[in-house]
Order: sequence, then structure tokens, then C-alpha cells
Amino acid sequence: MGCITINVKFTGIICFVKHCKTAIAVIPNARGIKGVTHQGMHAHVPSHLAYLEYCTDRKPGLSKPPTPGTVLFSYRSRGKAFNVQSLPAGSVGRDLKFVPLDPTGKFTPEPPELCWKDVVDMKEVCGAGFPIDESVISEFHPRSDRISARVPIPYGYVIPIPRKDVHATFLPPRQKPYSGTFVQEVGWTIRYHGEKGVELRGNPFGEDPKAKGDFLLGFRGVDGDVFEFTIGNVPIEDILRTGQGAREVIDHHFAVYYDLLIFQPPFIRLPHRTSERFRGARTGSSNCPPAFIEVMP
Repeated sequence: MGCITINVKFTGIICFVKHCKTAIAVIPNARGIKGVTHQGMHAHVPSHLAYLEYCTDRKPGLSKPPTPGTVLFSYRSRGKAFNVQSLPAGSVGRDLKFVPLDPTGKFTPEPPELCWKDVVDMKEVCGAGFPIDESVISEFHPRSDRISARVPIPYGYVIPIPRKDVHATFLPPRQKPYSGTFVQEVGWTIRYHGEKGVELRGNPFGEDPKAKGDFLLGFRGVDGDVFEFTIGNVPIEDILRTGQGAREVIDHHFAVYYDLLIFQPPFIRLPHRTSERFRGARTGSSNCPPAFIEVMP
């Protein structure tokens, strides 16, 4: 039985919700332009695209969507070609899952090994008493105007990627200050043991969860093959890496996370990039950090 490795990179506005021994990546619907008032100042969060991206220049064992129109657009960066797909099916969100093609195929390790080092902790941001709305992670499908996609993480390794990290402090301060060098990317590594491979499929919200779902990507390789793709939720210019480099000391994009909570805190705390001279501030083509929250059993 062969073993292939699939590396998923999460970036942008994605909330990882840990419950017991597993987790689920919740991707908020941030397609609408959102107004944010912070410390007496008003700003707008641009439209975000929840997307899946893969390089088309590698891996003959990577199967692409056969249906015309499932690829939103393609682009080239640093000599490589990429395809970008929408995670929602039109305006309807989807639950993503890996489906083994072998009757005895399995994913390892199970349960997953989870690490949240340097991932923004929403409990530290908001304090106690502001839990996530559990309807966004329940077995019932959430509303698509709130959630673009969900990705259960029942196996594999979750490891933050220390790349393009941003040093920030959350303001206005609470009694307990919260600052650090927060990662902008979180990796999920899966090992699949089987002969026929595995498919990534998406079930639109409102449909039978036992249905086969929409084909997104297929992975069929020989023992030792490694596949990579990205799941993100960012403005389109950040996907294309065409930001203008304008300094953004205050990350207003982070305000989207507050929409996932049951209760809103009395004020919104946002990450402020600190010490520009030595650490640098947010610039164009730099993504909002993913966040983490734990649901107590």
C-alpha cells in the first residue's frame, strides 16, 4: 500500500475551532464590504474571496475539476502558473472533505496532532465570556451569508508556518495586554495510505451530507509523492500578489472574526503592527492572520 502526502496551507481570515481532540477550519463569508469603527475612526474592510489555489505546473497525479467554469481564473507568479477556484458554490457555502477511493484507505495520524503556537487566540483577544456561536460548527449547515466554507480536521498534523510573520499588539488594551509575532499561514499535513488515491469534495450547505459532493481536486500518485494547495480568504489583490505596498498599521480585516461570536465585546480590539522601524507594518499582499478558539466540552 502506497503513501502520499498532502500539504494544505491556510491563509487569511480563517478561524480554527478546536473541540475535544479534533478541529474545524471555519471560513467566514467576507464578500461584502464591511464598515468598521475603531477608536473613533471609521474604515472599510474590502471584499474577501474564499478560494482554493493550486499550481498547475507540477504533479501529473493532481486531477483538476473537469467541469468548465469551476476555475475562477488563472495567473502566473514567479514563473509558475496557478488556478484559483471559489470555495462556495455560487452564493452557497460548502463543507469540504477528503474522500478515499480505496475501501481500506486511511489517513494518518488520527486523531490529529494540533499545534497553535503563534496563532492569534481569540480568548486572549476578547477575554472570557465571548464564545464562538456553535451554530457555525454544528452538524446542521450554517447560513451561507455567514460562512463560505468549513473544513473538518479529524486527522493529520496542524503546524503554524513561520513565514511573513507580523508583530502586533491588540488595542485598545485590556487589563491583560496581548501582543506577539503572529503567523499568517497555518499548515495541515495529511498522509494517505492507499492505492487509488483520494479526492477533495465540497458538499453545498442544505444538501444531504451523505451525498457525494462537488469534485474539487483529485490526488493520485505513487508512494512518496507530495501534493500542495492553498485554502485562503483574502482580497483578490492579495491572491494575485499585486498589493500597492501601502502601510496598514491597523488590521481592520480582523474585525470579521467578531461576527462569529455569540456576544460582542463592549469594544473591538484590533491588531496594531508595532515598531515599524524594526519589524515593519502590514503592506499590500500581506494577509490577515488566522485565529484560533477552543470550545470546551
